[in-house]
Amino acid sequence: MSNVKYDGRANDTEAVQTCDDLENLEDPRTASLRRISYGIILPAICCLGIIGNILNLVVLTRRNMRGTAYIYMRADII
Repeated sequence: MSNVKYDGRANDTEAVQTCDDLENLEDPRTASLRRISYGIILPAICCLGIIGNILNLVVLTRRNMRGTAYIYMRADII
């Protein structure tokens, strides 16, 4: 017996054709939505998060922020 699993397709060209059919069914606005989401919005959110963490670290390392709770908050930032 061979170790090849049968997936119900006749051959590889049928599988490629099925993938092409799925791409043709995709909404044409999807490409621009991905570009906006992953190219603009996601980096902006990441930059805001990094800036926020830096500001928190600056505030929590001041002299009057020496309590136990503030130490845990600082550890959480890093």
